[in-house]
Amino acid sequence: MNLREFATNSQVLNNKIENSDKDGSKKLKVLGILWDTESDTLQMGSPKFTPNAQITKRHVMSVVHSVYDPLGILSPLTLQAKVFLQELWRKKIDWAEALCDEDVQTWRKLEADLTQTNQVVFNRYIDVDQRKPVQLHCFVDSSSKAMLVLCKHQTRRRKFKHTCCVRKADWHLSNC
Repeated sequence: MNLREFATNSQVLNNKIENSDKDGSKKLKVLGILWDTESDTLQMGSPKFTPNAQITKRHVMSVVHSVYDPLGILSPLTLQAKVFLQELWRKKIDWAEALCDEDVQTWRKLEADLTQTNQVVFNRYIDVDQRKPVQLHCFVDSSSKAMLVLCKHQTRRRKFKHTCCVRKADWHLSNC
């Protein structure tokens, strides 16, 4: 079996790989997330929108669940849309039934937020110096509708300079 289409952000390693075995693109998808090998950053994708589609519960669910976010980084952008979907279930709206004008306006605002998911870019590599202390910060917020947890680590690089990186975010909808 001939393994090929290798990609790396290391110029030294890139020089050792034969051209026929390299993946020539500078941006490629890795496990559903876009990786820019030059800047060594990861970028989240945006949901799949169907222009001029009738706004139904099926459409809302399709868009909301097309956001791939295994790390939970997009939770602040997607949580409101998921709460809205839960409200549609509570109203017992049928799958193919068009939403009322008020719900359509609400969805259009949420849809605008969801289009921003592809603007979320973060470093792939997390540099942790074993000789320096690392602090883990966790933030929790909740309401009657949902709970959101965000954990990030912080390391001190130089005097008065810190680096932070989100490690994991997660959310849960209320059953109420």
